[in-house]
Formats: sequence, structure tokens, C-alpha cells
Amino acid sequence: DVTVFDASRRSPVAGASVLARFRGRIWHVAQNGTDAGDGSYARPWHWPRFCVASEIKPDDHVLIHGEIVQPVNMPYQRVKPNGAPGHLITIRPAPGEFARLVNDGRAGTPTYMPVHYGQYQRWLNIEVTPPKTLNRNQRYGPYGFWVASGDTGDLAAQRGKGCEIIHCTIHDVQQGISIWDPAEDMVAYGNLVYHTGAIGPGGSFAHGWYCHPHRVLFENNITHRAASYGQHSYGEGRNQIVEPIYRREIAYACGWGAALHCGGAGSAEKGKCVAIRPRVIETTTYQKSS
Repeated sequence: DVTVFDASRRSPVAGASVLARFRGRIWHVAQNGTDAGDGSYARPWHWPRFCVASEIKPDDHVLIHGEIVQPVNMPYQRVKPNGAPGHLITIRPAPGEFARLVNDGRAGTPTYMPVHYGQYQRWLNIEVTPPKTLNRNQRYGPYGFWVASGDTGDLAAQRGKGCEIIHCTIHDVQQGISIWDPAEDMVAYGNLVYHTGAIGPGGSFAHGWYCHPHRVLFENNITHRAASYGQHSYGEGRNQIVEPIYRREIAYACGWGAALHCGGAGSAEKGKCVAIRPRVIETTTYQKSS
């Protein structure tokens, strides 16, 4: 039994069995999977095939077997399957196994894994990490979870809407979890984000979290040793931060003088970023917030 999240009530449901919640079909993804696979246990997909699998429907579960390494020549793989309200697609480890996504990051350009491009996806118990051989002197490095983006097409399509990131561990990447404008009504619950930092000379993004939250609930997350802000929420694109909730968050040993920053990022945003009804509940930062 684990604690899972009921987004309709925006509160955790204790003691609910994930296995008991399996509805729909079960698909399999493995490092040795192929394009020709059918997503079964015997013939799993590899990661790029899973990202575009139109066969995946609401209520389906995608089981990841062990470690998945991002192909070097595919730096921005969008996970496109869509769930529906109350009928999420769940991506999680196969029972009795771990699920680790290794964001290669060796190309010297920003690399992203995974990228939430569909709606109503639940990511559960996933680890995201760079390879041990990463050259940390390069200009850019790997990112962790990247939910939608701020471009016009993503806004119109509401990429990332209703997604959940639950009990995941993201570490030693350039930036931990990035949540962009289209990703409304998201939940981030019980995640551990640590040791995020700029890669190489002049490296830029180094936050634990980098968010433009619109009705996003952050609850029971731990952020530790981010080179920049621990959680950086500010208005870009639509220039508003709408009703984010920070409940029982812990953030400490972060840079830039603040563990939780909610507002304009700097002089360019002053006067045009609007934070609408942010709520901070039982949150401990061990460091000033702004």
C-alpha cells in the first residue's frame, strides 16, 4: 500500500493500493524494447516508440522496466499520449522493479527527459538522473521533468494539463522540475529534488523547480541544494501566477538567497508579474523566501 493522490479532491488518499487501481490496458517499456514491439511484456517498446504511442488510452498503465537511457541524438522526446479528467495514464515502475530515466546530456546542448506533452499523465516513483560519465564542464546539461513549454502552440493545446508527478526523485541535473504555463491543475506530491546546478561556465538554469503555476498544488516535496532558487515560481508568458498552493514543503540549502521565490524573476519582470491568491501552508524553508 502507498499514499496516492486524488486530484479531484486535491488531497492524498492514504492506503490506496496502486495495483488495485489498474484499469485499462498495461503496456511495457524497456531499454531493449524496439519500434517493432507491440508494448507487451514479451515485446516491449523502447522509449521513443512509447513517447508517440497512440495505442495508449485513458486509464492505461505504462510499466517501465529498469533503466532507460535517452538516445544521444534525440534530446527532446515528447511524451504525447493523453489521459482524461479522472482517467489518467499512469507511468510507473513494473512491480518489484525500479524505473530510472537517464538523461544523456552529452551533446553539450540542453536535453530533456521526460517531456510531458500530453494531458492527464501520472508519473509515479520515477528516478531521473544524468549518466555517471557526464562532462560537467560543458555549457548545458540534462534537465529533469519538463512539463509543456511557454510557446503559443502549447498554450493553445493546453499541454501538460492535469498531470501529476508523485514520489519521484530528480537529482544531479541542470534543473529539476520545470512546469510551464499550459500545465494547469497539476499536482506535484512527495517528490525529492536535490543537487541541481548550472553546468559549465555561464550555465544558466539551476533551480530545483522552475514554474509558471496556474492552479498547481505542491505538497510534501523536499528540495535540497539547488544552486539557484529551490522553488522559483514567476509570471512569464501570461504574466500571472494563479492560485498556486504550497503545502508542507521543505526546502533548504538553496542558492540565490531564497528557498521559495514567488513573483517576478528580476528587473525585467518587476511591475508586470502578478501573483493571484498564492497560498503557503505549513511550509518550512530553513531559509528566507520571497
